[in-house]
Amino acid sequence: MAAPHSKALTDRDSSKVRPTLNAMGRSKRMSDEFDETVKIDESEGLRELVEKDLDSNYRSANMVSENAFVATWYLLTVLEDCVRQQFVQSDDAASSLIEQLVDRLKYATRFALDRIRSECKDRPQTPVPDRVIPEMYIGTLTLLGAGMRYMAANQVCSAAHAGTLRFAKTALGIEVVSDPKMHDRRYAALEILGAAPADFVDHFARLYVWTRHQELCPRVAFEIARSTRVHGKRVIYRYDQGLAIGLAQELQQAPSIIPEKWTFPWGGPRETTLLLNALCVRCAYLRMLRASQCAEATRKR
Repeated sequence: MAAPHSKALTDRDSSKVRPTLNAMGRSKRMSDEFDETVKIDESEGLRELVEKDLDSNYRSANMVSENAFVATWYLLTVLEDCVRQQFVQSDDAASSLIEQLVDRLKYATRFALDRIRSECKDRPQTPVPDRVIPEMYIGTLTLLGAGMRYMAANQVCSAAHAGTLRFAKTALGIEVVSDPKMHDRRYAALEILGAAPADFVDHFARLYVWTRHQELCPRVAFEIARSTRVHGKRVIYRYDQGLAIGLAQELQQAPSIIPEKWTFPWGGPRETTLLLNALCVRCAYLRMLRASQCAEATRKR
């Protein structure tokens, strides 16, 4: 999809077309027929019109600050709260749905970071906020939610570009015509099963279990928790490389998904895998710190 821009579709052509495709990239009525011989007038034009409308809808979620540092801080704060709430307020039976939600949050966060990078021109670093301003928190939550809907919109438009889905102008508005063979719901099972070996447990699943069942936590998780303290509503800790290495030994090596011949400015598949591993360990380390903070706050209540 193009960079988000323009006014909504309803404002541009409301007198002629009442769109049934909403901002989430879902149609109110999906066709069960997909006849490639049927000529749909203005298919290319409709696709561009729908894309611009979806882009515009995402752009309507405003930035909470012109300072990139502050906007990023709020984004990561809201993201962390969303993930933590899903971890502790859900049932174990819903773990696969939680994993799917967190995956969507990942893309929503990327979209938001792209917008912060391009729109927040104030770059000087400022002190970390002492407290959350409710209006800015809610605004960031709105941005993150818009990003999740925008990800779904990207999937619809990608299918349209691939030719397995088309937009049709009808008397009722703009409808989505999909190929039932290419969009069979049973294909979704492949996403749930994944492509990893049967004996592989990904980092998300481990953190989910460790957060909800402390009796299953490895010893290093408790050592990390003991190395932290809460002062003035802030978590204070010293990053211990030895503990990080110990935590890394509790995580399985994820299957490589990078083609062997790919190269990047920083190196090839091996260097990229090492970078991803380091980021995963650091994130898991910080997750243990936050779990410790939450446990400490619970004990004081």
